[in-house]
Amino acid sequence: MKLVERSPDGVTIQITRDELLLLHGSMRETLEAIGDWEFSLRMGAELPDLKKLLSEFRTLIDQLDGLKEV
Repeated sequence: MKLVERSPDGVTIQITRDELLLLHGSMRETLEAIGDWEFSLRMGAELPDLKKLLSEFRTLIDQLDGLKEV
């Protein structure tokens, strides 16, 4: 993972496909392991936010896989 840019609004990072898969898989496992009722309490984030992030990561992974086919 490499920090590309930093600003008051956030950061831009560069990660490999394998790192992206690791993050995606870890978040999926977290979603399965923690009940909906306790998610925000234990994670400090809202469940819909994690689901949205998972969807965005899946889209990125699919796009990367599409690049490998070219």
